[in-house]
Amino acid sequence: MRTNAALVETAARAGTASDSALLAGVASDPATRAAADALRLDLAESAARLGGVAGQRDADRTSRWAAECLRLVTGLELAQAPGLSYGLPERVASGRPVLAGRARLAMTVRRPGDEVAFTPKEGGGARGSAEIELTLDGFSAPLTAGALADAADRKLLDGTPLLASGDSVFFGPGTPADASSPAAFVPLESLAQDAFEPQWRAPLDRELGEAPVLPLSIYGAVALSHGPADASNPDAATGGDPLRPFIYLFDGRSAGLAGLAFDEGTFSVAGYVTGGQELLPQLRQGDRVTSVRLVEGGDRLRRPAAAAE
Repeated sequence: MRTNAALVETAARAGTASDSALLAGVASDPATRAAADALRLDLAESAARLGGVAGQRDADRTSRWAAECLRLVTGLELAQAPGLSYGLPERVASGRPVLAGRARLAMTVRRPGDEVAFTPKEGGGARGSAEIELTLDGFSAPLTAGALADAADRKLLDGTPLLASGDSVFFGPGTPADASSPAAFVPLESLAQDAFEPQWRAPLDRELGEAPVLPLSIYGAVALSHGPADASNPDAATGGDPLRPFIYLFDGRSAGLAGLAFDEGTFSVAGYVTGGQELLPQLRQGDRVTSVRLVEGGDRLRRPAAAAE
């Protein structure tokens, strides 16, 4: 399976919540309320479908409906709250970009020699490029998502070759972040379910039952690789390098007893692949990212004053 019980449970709770709970905080004008109510109804249906296919252990359809639930929850959250509901401590936010909400990235990948190698689900035959959509969750991981959105918007990921392993597709080996810069790496960031705000520089305690809102144990999770050990910058080895993201191809058959990846909680997750999931198994070693563009959510990206100038 490419999912876990935590995702299905979360979607089910959202899909069966009362109308008043799901529409709390939405503007009172009729047009906005009507749009939010349509999202609520679609979410209820999609959550039911997600629970059904997860129970059938259908990996492909589970990934599809998980992405659809994420899209619908995104719309509701943006209608409810245009920014973060909590403040960020200066000790972790200083000098770093922040994503106060959701954002969407459009990634284009090509094979060397412009080989026609990618077949999307909509048909039409093989194509020379793979178009993949990533949704970043700044509500749950404002620093991790902010760093990746900033790197994409500054075109720092363009031209990066891909390194494919059995369970991940890594961006690299482009220019890594500068470990000597205090803000170059993002501190480990995790938001536990039912928590008000994320915690930083400390993993969740799985033995106590803490589960992340953004689990790594989802097919298509987008996370940040660790950097080199550096005594002057502890975030390098335990946090994340925004210039070295990776896409995790979770497979429940190799997971632990709880159905989670063995590395769950040790990487900062920024979001998920929400479009072009069928192309992920088609990516190969040496494929090149020709571009990653911030196509939605740029207005929610807050940069440090020095970087914005």
